[in-house]
Amino acid sequence: MSESLTIQSTRIVTSQKLDDRFLTAQRYVPETDEQRILGELSVLVEITRPWFPLSQIGSSILATCKKTYYEGSSTSDLVNFELAIKAVNDMLQKITEQGDTEWIGHLNAVAMVVIGKEIHLSSTGNADAFLFRNGKVSYITSRTQDAEQNPVKTFKSVTSGSLLALDTIVLANPTLLDSVGLDILQHAVDDAPPYQASCEIRNQLKKSKQKTVNAIVVRLVPESLHSNDPDVVYLDQASDTFTARFKKWWTARGKPLAQRVAKQSGTHAKNFGKLTKDTLIPKATTSVKHASTKTASAMRNVWSKTHPLLTKHSSGLAHKLDSAITGIKDRRSHETDEANNDPAMSIIGKSIYTIHDYQFQQSKKGTSWIRRIMLTFQRLALTGLLSTRHIISTIRNPKKRPLVLVVAGIVLVILLIISITVRSRTKSAHVASATQTATLQLARKKVADAKTALSFNKKKEAQTLFGQALKDAESLAGTPAQKDAAPVVAESQKEYDTLTGATRIATLDPIVTVTQDSFVTVLGSKGYTLSPDGVVSEVGLTPHSTAQKVAQLPESDGVTAIAQTIDQKLLIGTKGQSLFEFNGADGSITKLQPADGEKFSPIRALALYGIGIYTLDNENDQIWKYIQSKNVIDAAQKYIPRKQLDISKAVDIAIDGSVYVLDSTGKVDKLSKGERQEFKLTSIPDPFATITKPIDITLDEDNPTFFITDAGEHRLLEFDKNGLFTHQYILPAEFTTMSHVFIQLKARRAFIVNGDKLYMIDL
Repeated sequence: MSESLTIQSTRIVTSQKLDDRFLTAQRYVPETDEQRILGELSVLVEITRPWFPLSQIGSSILATCKKTYYEGSSTSDLVNFELAIKAVNDMLQKITEQGDTEWIGHLNAVAMVVIGKEIHLSSTGNADAFLFRNGKVSYITSRTQDAEQNPVKTFKSVTSGSLLALDTIVLANPTLLDSVGLDILQHAVDDAPPYQASCEIRNQLKKSKQKTVNAIVVRLVPESLHSNDPDVVYLDQASDTFTARFKKWWTARGKPLAQRVAKQSGTHAKNFGKLTKDTLIPKATTSVKHASTKTASAMRNVWSKTHPLLTKHSSGLAHKLDSAITGIKDRRSHETDEANNDPAMSIIGKSIYTIHDYQFQQSKKGTSWIRRIMLTFQRLALTGLLSTRHIISTIRNPKKRPLVLVVAGIVLVILLIISITVRSRTKSAHVASATQTATLQLARKKVADAKTALSFNKKKEAQTLFGQALKDAESLAGTPAQKDAAPVVAESQKEYDTLTGATRIATLDPIVTVTQDSFVTVLGSKGYTLSPDGVVSEVGLTPHSTAQKVAQLPESDGVTAIAQTIDQKLLIGTKGQSLFEFNGADGSITKLQPADGEKFSPIRALALYGIGIYTLDNENDQIWKYIQSKNVIDAAQKYIPRKQLDISKAVDIAIDGSVYVLDSTGKVDKLSKGERQEFKLTSIPDPFATITKPIDITLDEDNPTFFITDAGEHRLLEFDKNGLFTHQYILPAEFTTMSHVFIQLKARRAFIVNGDKLYMIDL
């Protein structure tokens, strides 16, 4: 059987009233059994205006909330709390109507009731409420701007939720967070009883000499851990810490004792100073002079004896050093002469073969390794000595000195450039690493906050936070932090998809390889791709299929759009403003011509409805309608009779009787008989509510929903005909180069070209 839980709390308050504000934190512990059932009420009120004129308003908030809640007639704690908040709002409205408006925009207040494990909370202004759980902190309230405080409904909403064992809630005015910061606050509260946490918070506030803070620390603890600690800590009174006790002792006893010692020490110091001046210093001066005279005489005697010896032997040492250098030079010269007599050196002056003198090698074997090491060091020392002599002689030569200075300057510049480059790269790497770490920490915090929001049944807030965490974590792909971000991505995806009803497709296998950026369609039971240069290929609709060329446009100036006819033929628009018809039955291609000339209007997109062919023309900001009867296509007609919308950046159109225009911004406009209608896409889940790179819109008159392809977020979005979001299909992350999509609405199947691969998805 689990141990029962109880509430333990401590208030941080000031014992004296503050001159510049009304500030109080009150906790009411029920006295009767009837009231105990309703739990414990905590209220914090701050009015950032001089205390006396507004104290009555603050007191009225406390009294009204307490009285209405505990006298509530409902059996529901939540209903009684809502009635208490409503009573406070009504009271504030009456005060405002009486002309007392100075409090508006200056009230920070939070009220909370705890009943067992359940809490109900409401706040206004910038009052803070934090939940500390398992080493993590989350905001329960959100600060509002002063302009948002409405005297008619000052407390806007009620937040409800459940606590776990050892959860801690801190209610405070905004000065607490502004003074100590969230990290220090969390360090003080984590795993600490309320009284201990309150004492630590008080100590931190005293360091910053901050006294305009009130707070209430509430913790849910098992009864076995409940302690009889004080329930209040005063911010403006001395704390019972070692430092405080030491200061008290120092003031009472330590300081007077130190003053007496200093006074007596001063008297002794004066006497010692006089003794030093009159006796010690003269004696020390005489002794030092006598020692200096003897030392100087001894050094002169030593120098007179050693100087002739140094002069004699230094000249001999210099002669030996020159002889050694000359000898080594002679040996090197002799080795060079022998090498020059080598027969192999006669071939273009260089030995291009390796000639082994085994007798010479045999004699080498007798040389000890110690000898070889000594010879190596000898050569290095000689090389350094010769190099130093050469450099010094060059610097001393007036003619060569400018050249040496120029070379030295160039070397220094090169070293400076290398140093700056290395330092810049190192700094950039450190900055990038710090940025990645901060992004990952932020993503983890958002996941924690989202879980907290879920525990309070704030699904919309949790959805947004999980989505933001997902965005942040996915942005670390390709960085050293990617591995650490993977768990955040996985957890955020799972929770976000659950909350938004999304279908996430983890992996997909291509069914065939196609030309990059091809178009795709299905005519009857056969699949076809159309490359940008006009090659029509038939492709299988099963995995591991192949593509077979079946036709080629006679004018391959670039394909811009395709559309499927009722009789299963394919219309193809080109950059050259030509329109072709491909017949899959016999593989033939026919060029179509309008009655008013050889060319159509510029074709950005195509759509068919009945006998009408509609073309999207970005250049002329128009949609053109062509009527096709038998083999004749009438002259173009303007579908939009007057300027109503900008379609210069539209990417696609679709028709179900009305014309839907998909803009590059993700917006969709609806036209009926050429006139713009009220229409808007709504309810796309945050934080991915923006369609960042739309490439296709698919609909018809027989289906109640339509699809938009968003290549920016690699997904297919489904909406009803009123523009209300209904579902989304999130494609694998590697789908970053989608060029064309063909969706069979009745069969609910999508064919997607991503790069040079064709994929098929059942929706």
